[in-house]
Amino acid sequence: MIVERFTQTMLFMVIAHYPAYYNNCISNVDVAWPVGLFLIGVQVANMGEGWYPRVCITSCFYVMVGGKKGLEAIINWINGKMEQELPHHEYRQIYWK
Repeated sequence: MIVERFTQTMLFMVIAHYPAYYNNCISNVDVAWPVGLFLIGVQVANMGEGWYPRVCITSCFYVMVGGKKGLEAIINWINGKMEQELPHHEYRQIYWK
């Protein structure tokens, strides 16, 4: 439990919080969220307790969903699409004002 909290905190600090602070752009959350799901799946596979088939199935779901979305987000990040604010984040900023 402590390992998961530490891993998720460090992931969001490095991938989402620091770039958002320096670039004033919160689009990196769309990269950090699925990568975090992927890491939860890896942690469940390595440290999961209980009925083995349930641990494997749960881990596979986290890894598949996080991996697919994370790969798409990382490709967009590499191609420079995350340097500008995404439309759904622009809407939230307008909504919050």
